[in-house]
Amino acid sequence: MTNRSMIHSSLNLERKYAAPPAKVFAAWSSADALSQWSIPAEGMTVRYERFEFQPGGAEVSIFQFDDGTRLINDGVFADIIKNQRIASLYTMRDGDEPVFSGLLTVEFLPTGNGCLLRLHESGVFFDGHDKPEHHKLGYTAMLNALDQYIGA
Repeated sequence: MTNRSMIHSSLNLERKYAAPPAKVFAAWSSADALSQWSIPAEGMTVRYERFEFQPGGAEVSIFQFDDGTRLINDGVFADIIKNQRIASLYTMRDGDEPVFSGLLTVEFLPTGNGCLLRLHESGVFFDGHDKPEHHKLGYTAMLNALDQYIGA
């Protein structure tokens, strides 16, 4: 019998950017932009097979590791308010095996001439295939790369 487990976890990150919320939001609102900065780790590429950026729209992205590991992220945009927030629900799979399912919210708050980004992820990790600390490291790397991408 396969050992089954679920780890429930949540993550909160904040980052200030010197760019206005509209510019930071724009970096999250297109597959072309995301593919340039949203890589959570070295030795990995991200490809967007589907990106329907509207409430109810689908998102399918492929995370490919140099070692051949391939994770498929299949989600739906639950809510989008231009330049203010994005909420999405998604499941990440390794083949047919679910690795993680959760809710991701990103808020874009004006701060003087800049933007305060608040990222929250809440979900469940299945059967030890992934860990909460991997998501924290991945999102931290992505938010660092976003800073470089928007040129702030």
